[in-house]
Amino acid sequence: RGGGRRKNPSDLTPIKRRGETLGYYYSGSVHFKDDIANQRFIESMSHTIWIAVALSFVISLVFALIFSKSLSAPALRVASGLDQIAHGNLQVHIPEKGAAEIAQIAHSANRLSTQLKKEQELRKQWAQDIAHDLRTPVSVLKAQFEGMRDGVLDLTPSRIEKNMKEIGRVERLISDLEELMSLESPEKKLSRKEIKAQAVVDLLRDRFSFETSKKNVRFVGKTMIDTFAADQILIQRALTNFMSNAV
Repeated sequence: RGGGRRKNPSDLTPIKRRGETLGYYYSGSVHFKDDIANQRFIESMSHTIWIAVALSFVISLVFALIFSKSLSAPALRVASGLDQIAHGNLQVHIPEKGAAEIAQIAHSANRLSTQLKKEQELRKQWAQDIAHDLRTPVSVLKAQFEGMRDGVLDLTPSRIEKNMKEIGRVERLISDLEELMSLESPEKKLSRKEIKAQAVVDLLRDRFSFETSKKNVRFVGKTMIDTFAADQILIQRALTNFMSNAV
């Protein structure tokens, strides 16, 4: 009873005694949230969930930073190493660590550095050899001309012929130097094709037949292969220079 919300008669439960209705009571439906303890439990769970979400976000952010650093650090090392190689520092070695792709780039960069170092050493050795080979005929020519100037040596046809050979040797060395410079040019294209090995040997034998017979040298030309791939002009020039120095 009272001045509250009017209840539906179906929601009222009669109170009877000996068949006589004494009154009615209304208990209403009981919900989970109606209990204060349950309300506190829900609030506690909500608070815990929010804390878990926040912690998960922070942990994910930390792992993301660590992962990105593990990727960026090797990449920066590779970039720094490549920059040093580009500036001529061929002693640098890039650690081959990190992701597979970055490690592969580092490996390729190290191979490039090693190859460039070998080429640099070969070029240096070649320059020293050229300087030595040029110094010898120039010294001979200088001594010959000084002797003829001072009257110590006679100007004979044989001496002139000898000096002409030395001049020819200098010309060949200069030609080799020019050829090497042209080979290092990006515009130079090699014309590789299959060459018969025996034909190359026969050509060398015919070309140096006079020199070998004059010095009583027997030229034996046997090949172990039928053909090989090379630039015909360059291989002939290289073998000709080799034979010229040998004979």
